[in-house]
Amino acid sequence: MKIFILSCGTTACYNFAKTLKSRNLKDVYLIGVDLNKPELVATTNYLDEFYTVPPSSDKSYYDTILDLLDLTLPDYIIPSFDADQKLFFDGNDDLKKKKIKSLGIPEDTLKFYHDKLIMTEEMNKYRLPTPKVYKEALSQVNTYFAKPVNGVGSVGATIISDSQFYEFDKKGYLIQELCHGPEITVQCFRTNDIFRCICRERIQTKAGVCSKTRIFFDNELSNIAKSFSEIINTPIIFNLQFMKNSDNNWVITDVNLRMAGGGYLSKAVGWDEPLALISYLKNEKAEKIEQYLPTVNGETYVIATTSWEITKSNYRP
Repeated sequence: MKIFILSCGTTACYNFAKTLKSRNLKDVYLIGVDLNKPELVATTNYLDEFYTVPPSSDKSYYDTILDLLDLTLPDYIIPSFDADQKLFFDGNDDLKKKKIKSLGIPEDTLKFYHDKLIMTEEMNKYRLPTPKVYKEALSQVNTYFAKPVNGVGSVGATIISDSQFYEFDKKGYLIQELCHGPEITVQCFRTNDIFRCICRERIQTKAGVCSKTRIFFDNELSNIAKSFSEIINTPIIFNLQFMKNSDNNWVITDVNLRMAGGGYLSKAVGWDEPLALISYLKNEKAEKIEQYLPTVNGETYVIATTSWEITKSNYRP
């Protein structure tokens, strides 16, 4: 089984590759690409092949990847960043011709995924809980939460005052009610016949990636996430962000249809998405998957610690 990983230098891709290669899976062959040189990509220590490519914003990026796909002949491709998802989605005609399966966003979902307002409207259509959206400032509301409709993660998202409302509205921001913590990431694994999830409270984040967390299972959050996966066509692995609204109810504050950067922390309680994914791709049997995605009892606190990888050295003692 050959897997081609785009933007493989991300935290999520690094831990995906490290998990699989640390298990010495002889029948899994990993190919990665990144805009950086190999010595600047820690993931290269866990790949069978690596290629430096132009940035995804470059006009030559798409054709460069297609050429590499012809060269390496993978079975699957994993788009990690949202820019990759737009290009190499599940349903891409060029991938179909090459008989390569994308593990990214299905084409029908991609239509509204990258616009947070349209995504919110789609969820509201099916009564999935989301923060209130404001089209105009209200006299009784002093603060709001504003985020770019085409933003990635929390980039550009900010708390604004009522006096700033129309300034951000003119800029095309999605303006919502201000929610409160705890902020929960629900990691989800979905196939045609199985849905499993685990909850992580984001106690601390660094560079947008969770570094201190509480891992647990919550039935209410699980039911909401499961309903989401039954309504919205998702990749096998995705995650949802939750907070409490002004009525103290859980609402979906963000949708990330990709592997979570801090998802590897859940391995502390036996939750292993990479191995579950490989098991599914090989067998497509629920009973084999569930051994890697156990039900979590109680709560476990986990802290990310520093480590290092030597990628290249000519040091001599």
